Amino acid sequence: MPNLDEAEQTKWRRFGEPPKKQRRKRKKRSTTRSPEATQESVMTISRMSQSQPTMSFVGNIGHKEKKRFQPAIARIFYAAGLPFRAIEVPRMRHALTSLQPDMERYLLPRKALAGHLLTEEYHLKKNELIARLRDEPIVGLVSDGWSSISKDMVAAEEVGSVIDDINLAAGKSAVKSVTTDNAPVMQKAWEGLERERTLSCNGRSSHALNLILEEVLSVPWLESVFSKSVTLSK
Repeated sequence: MPNLDEAEQTKWRRFGEPPKKQRRKRKKRSTTRSPEATQESVMTISRMSQSQPTMSFVGNIGHKEKKRFQPAIARIFYAAGLPFRAIEVPRMRHALTSLQPDMERYLLPRKALAGHLLTEEYHLKKNELIARLRDEPIVGLVSDGWSSISKDMVAAEEVGSVIDDINLAAGKSAVKSVTTDNAPVMQKAWEGLERERTLSCNGRSSHALNLILEEVLSVPWLESVFSKSVTLSK
């Protein structure tokens, strides 16, 4: 019996000792180790395609579905400027058919990308452009990158053929302005275009400052100042 006074001892004898609290033993945490990676446990592309659920086709897809599927893939290549040989890369083919591997046999070949599908898409976009041009009262043509070593009128002929195609598509003389770079070859082209057609030609405004500086620096005394400043800077 613990060391207590007489009153407490009498109380304990009458009612008995209080029950002792039992301590609960803490359970040890089990340390689980992850299994070591093996060659069989690594997920490869072939295993990934096998593990993904796929929707089974009831027979082959119809001609209409195939006609929608292949042009849709082709438009990705045309819009993004992807090389046609990318369709032959296995990873590209897997990415396009990962949700339904059975569709791989319906993927278009490289020859179709560069052949009839490209022609069909060109005519489709051309017709859309023609329909839009017919609603426009005036059209401005902006072009860059024309070059001619001899600086002759060949550039005017090429630009003129584009203008004629646009006017023919619009059903009227819609092109009224042509904006090109300020190269000497294009200045010759302007003369031929304005002489044969009712339009005005002009250069790019971004080149205007360069042209102004060329004119200013052509003044004799400014030219000498500029040459001296270049010598000092060196």
